[in-house]
Amino acid sequence: MTKHTHAAPHTCAHAAHDPAPAPASTAAGVEYTCPMHPEIVRDGPGTCPICGMALEPRTATLEDGPNPELVDMRRRFIVGAALGAPVFLLAMADMVLGGGMSAGASLGLGLAGLG
Repeated sequence: MTKHTHAAPHTCAHAAHDPAPAPASTAAGVEYTCPMHPEIVRDGPGTCPICGMALEPRTATLEDGPNPELVDMRRRFIVGAALGAPVFLLAMADMVLGGGMSAGASLGLGLAGLG
């Protein structure tokens, strides 16, 4: 396989490029451990074989990038809140409006899976 160079830096998907360098958090010598099971120690990130939690670096650094777990949990929260808000509003409309929904409308929404 031949290597090639580019005049200006850019993202390139050619197979001739070397793989991306490992992030600083996976540098040689960094040990990862489970917060709940300190006896589990690995050379790289992953999950605990006992409880499934993400392994954390044994020593904290100031050069941590974005936490993928936090990004995933934030996305799940936003999607859950967006899908749950209409259900909450439909369920609470009767209380807020003081019986504004008739029994038939309430039953119809319930049967349709919307209430």
